[in-house]
Amino acid sequence: MDLASPGDPLSNNELILRIQKLGSSFTSSIEICQQQILAILGDIPLDTISTARLSPTLDWSEVLQTLDNQHFFVKSKNALQLLMIILITGIAPNPFPIGLIYRLWAGNKGGQLSLLSQIIHHPDVDSKSTVKFSKNNIFLIFPFYVLDYPHHPVGNLGCLKVFPDDSNRAVGMWKCLDLVEIIFRLGDIPALSNQILTLLRRSPGPMALCPDLLFLGVLQISMPMTQFRVHVLKYLVSVLLSGHSNAVPVFQFAWNFENHRVQMRQILFGSMAAYYSQNPEDQSRLTRILEITHELKGLSELLSINQFPFVIDMAILAARRDFLKLDKFIEDKLTEHGERRKEIMIILE
Repeated sequence: MDLASPGDPLSNNELILRIQKLGSSFTSSIEICQQQILAILGDIPLDTISTARLSPTLDWSEVLQTLDNQHFFVKSKNALQLLMIILITGIAPNPFPIGLIYRLWAGNKGGQLSLLSQIIHHPDVDSKSTVKFSKNNIFLIFPFYVLDYPHHPVGNLGCLKVFPDDSNRAVGMWKCLDLVEIIFRLGDIPALSNQILTLLRRSPGPMALCPDLLFLGVLQISMPMTQFRVHVLKYLVSVLLSGHSNAVPVFQFAWNFENHRVQMRQILFGSMAAYYSQNPEDQSRLTRILEITHELKGLSELLSINQFPFVIDMAILAARRDFLKLDKFIEDKLTEHGERRKEIMIILE
């Protein structure tokens, strides 16, 4: 059967328009999708007739682009599975145009986020699926994992002391720099930023599973150092400071990273001061910061930031470790900030 044949006037453009008009209802449930496909294609033995035979000239990349409409939204794992079965089967044997997912959509960015969210939440969707059309059963294997498709990898993973668990797809997917970048481009949209933060934080999200890998990815994406990006980096610094085994190598990479070097060091120092200020009675926090900063050879820069309570507590601990002479440090601070002499003396008491 040919969709372009005289006996069936449904053209390629008409098929695309029908799918577009269906919007989110097309994948709201398996049963509804069955009904919609049968309404479009009729009672066809789909186990023996491929999509390519039905419409050999159909541009499935164009079909994928039509998902960027106000009605598109992927609500569940089942909806994701059904949608990808249709797309992957339709596009085969041609390669899946993964770049269309990683490109910021012009219209329905919330719909794009819904698709990416389901992909992130369900990296294990690779079991055998049964889709029933009329009296025929089609059995399809559904593998959709971002690392199985062309992508730019997160670089410099060799600097890590402990490597990410490749067997865990929820971790491994964050090696895809394209995925990280599109998530952060969507995160820069005020209406979506809270949803993105929830996506990254919710269990089992990358902030908990692989903060080191996510930090490296966020550092390497090709986009400006936006407010949203800075916010996530600061949060990840605090997570890594809380005893993570890869904190030192990750911070060393950030310390020497050419792009945004000055701003990245400001982020590190500001996050360290905030981490300590959350619980100044916990001296292990101060010790952890001192040890990491000493490894970075950045103690003098850290002690120059304009947060006196934190800086003076750090200087006192550093003096106990013979990293500096406390008397000389206090004298220099009083000379440099004479107008704040009283504040400094109160802190020293």
